[in-house]
Amino acid sequence: MKKVLERFKSPVVLTELVLVIAYVLKTLGVYEMPNELISWIQDGITLLFSLFAGVNNPTTRDKF
Repeated sequence: MKKVLERFKSPVVLTELVLVIAYVLKTLGVYEMPNELISWIQDGITLLFSLFAGVNNPTTRDKF
C-alpha cells in the first residue's frame, strides 16, 4: 500500500488523475464545452497525456 501512495506524489500521476476526472465528468454531461473545437482540443490533450502517463515510471525521476 505504501508503494501505491508513493506514486500519488508524482506530478504526472496527479495531472493525469485530474484530466481523467474532467473527461469523465464531460462524458457524463456534468458540463459541456461551448465550442466543439475546444472540446476536441481537450480530448486530444487528455489522450496525449494519458499515453505519456502510461509509459512514465512515477517511482523514479531519472528514468522514463
